[in-house]
Amino acid sequence: MRSRTRIARSLVVGPLAGLAAAVAGCTTAGPGGSCGGGKCDSAGDFQSELDGRGDPIAEFLRGAEVDRDGVMEADYRTFLLGVAEVMGCTSESVMTFSLSDNLFMAEPFPRLISVACSDDDARASDFFIAASFRDDATGDVDLRDVEMFAWDQAARTYRFYAFQPAESDPSKVAVEVEPKRCQQCHLTPSDLVPLGMPMTPIMNELDRPWTHWNAEPGFPSFQYDLPDGMESMPNFAEVMGRHRGAASRLEEIIRRGGHPKVAQARLRTRRDPADLDQVMHLLRPLFCSEQVNYVSEDFHSGVLFSSAVVDPGLRNMFRAIRPSDWPWGWVNGDTMRIAAPTGETVTQIPVRGNADVTTEQQMVAVRALTPYQVLRVRALDWKRPVFSELRCGLWTGAVERFRTDPPSLAGLERNSDAMPVVFEAIMRLGGQPLDPGQPELFIAAGDGGPEAASALEQALADGTIDSATCGEDGSGFCVVDVEQFGEMVHRHLRSFEEAADPRPALIEERDRRICEILAPVEPVDDRFEEPPIRFENRPALPIECPGPADGLAD
Repeated sequence: MRSRTRIARSLVVGPLAGLAAAVAGCTTAGPGGSCGGGKCDSAGDFQSELDGRGDPIAEFLRGAEVDRDGVMEADYRTFLLGVAEVMGCTSESVMTFSLSDNLFMAEPFPRLISVACSDDDARASDFFIAASFRDDATGDVDLRDVEMFAWDQAARTYRFYAFQPAESDPSKVAVEVEPKRCQQCHLTPSDLVPLGMPMTPIMNELDRPWTHWNAEPGFPSFQYDLPDGMESMPNFAEVMGRHRGAASRLEEIIRRGGHPKVAQARLRTRRDPADLDQVMHLLRPLFCSEQVNYVSEDFHSGVLFSSAVVDPGLRNMFRAIRPSDWPWGWVNGDTMRIAAPTGETVTQIPVRGNADVTTEQQMVAVRALTPYQVLRVRALDWKRPVFSELRCGLWTGAVERFRTDPPSLAGLERNSDAMPVVFEAIMRLGGQPLDPGQPELFIAAGDGGPEAASALEQALADGTIDSATCGEDGSGFCVVDVEQFGEMVHRHLRSFEEAADPRPALIEERDRRICEILAPVEPVDDRFEEPPIRFENRPALPIECPGPADGLAD
């Protein structure tokens, strides 16, 4: 059985000093004797834990009847409507979304996520509240075992809270401020240095058909299974029934509201005095996967998001270079069409996270880097749009190298000045620069595995990279311009679209990526009570991996 303290949710968030959660939240343990925000139960009055917090949850708590231990009369509805009022949102603007899967127990069970001001992407993304667990006495959703987070506009970060029935008085709830245990899923991945990683909402199944999410009204739901009788249970019916929202609306709130505001806040540090650690954290999502999304075939249509095969960040960079007039469908659209299925459809393929892509896009928008510089990273191991050991190894290798041989930032005033310098220092393989020497050319390597990376390193050392050639299928490595690279990506995508049945290959690659997610790893800090897997913030997944990497077999 999966331990409740090992579960991450499908709507997630993330920080580089503490990031990545599920709006279904973090894991919950008893509030008695716990510490939040570095303060323990004996640290003094609860209100002091709200000092310096400018988010609407903190504002609501300051006006509520809460005792010195954080105990109060409240539940999910109290906080939802109370915080909505603080935000100036009407009760009619509240909207509740639901996903249902078997991540926590043998049978699917729903998790509820609500927002206020639901007609405004930016304001709706200022506050999320989630109820994720079953009330064992009733079988209904437990509205007194709750997690939530809200945007602090002044600090430009998400603040986290949770509450459960109070041990001192079970008729009331005990509120925790910034529970440390939430970092188990809010800082991700578990084995990557999380310095400076911002809290950001992530809906794992962000794209249609929004696997496991209620998609109605507007779209049919896909693999959204509720327990018998759940629709009529009082808590579920009241919260979901009165304010039902479709997954398509939550996608917009996160994609247009949550991700851009976090990316913009993150990029504000480019104005700070030049600091190597800050610059490294700004550059990390170019190289490593901080967040992951999952795409599924749209029922039996044969339509699948092309991010399953091609990094969506490539499209952004091509459009940044030239907004239109590209001859390839993968630049002009975001889906691919494969042969109609005769049996199993492809579900939950891990893809590069939208939060990472948005941050990268903002980086180019503020001219911190050029689109050609970004392409120099993403063209390495480009057939692996997510989980590239070559790309991420450049960043992690630089972290180690810079401990004793950091790049000089002398004379550089701001992080924005330092970013190109640090970028070039990262972009080295075997001590050789991954740079053809012309700003509009870059090295394309379809395979970034150990043998291919070793051959690339040798070619750089020998000075033969300019004469290297790529195969028709994009194999090998070579120096390319955008037109040549775009055609390589086009041929790769077409190989799936024109195949009689590409699903076995897609499923094989999906399973490989899932096993990356479920791989047991050594954590980089002390936030885990048990040895973690790489991405604790995952949904229920369609496969198990051999041995302990299945996530949590007894």
